[in-house]
Amino acid sequence: MKKIILAEDSKIIREHLIEIIKETFDVEVDAVDNGEDLVKKVRENRYDFILTDNQMPSMCGLDAIKEIRGFNKEVPIYMMSGLIGNRVYALKLGATGFIEKGFDSYEKILNSLESYLQKK
Repeated sequence: MKKIILAEDSKIIREHLIEIIKETFDVEVDAVDNGEDLVKKVRENRYDFILTDNQMPSMCGLDAIKEIRGFNKEVPIYMMSGLIGNRVYALKLGATGFIEKGFDSYEKILNSLESYLQKK
C-alpha cells in the first residue's frame, strides 16, 4: 500500500483532506500539524507523496521542503498555500508542484495525487 504524509496545521482542513484522500485512493495517510514533525517523519519513514501547507507552527513548509530535499531528492512534494507568491520559492527549493488554496483546492490535490500514485 502506498503511503502519503500530510502536513497541515488546521485540524479541520487536515481531517477533511485525510477523509477525501482515503475515500478516493487505497493509501495509508500519516498526518502532522507542523514542519518539524513533517521532517522527522520523512526521515524515519518511506513515503510515496508529501503534501504540505506552508504557514505552520515551529517550521514552515518552505523550510521543511529545504530540509527534506537535503536527504531525500526523490519523493514528490506538493506545497499548498493561499499565497501564490510562494510558488516560485517552493519550486526553487525542490517542490514537485504547488497547489494554490482556493475553492477548487481539493480537486487539484486529488489530481496531483492521482498522477503520482499511478506512476508507481
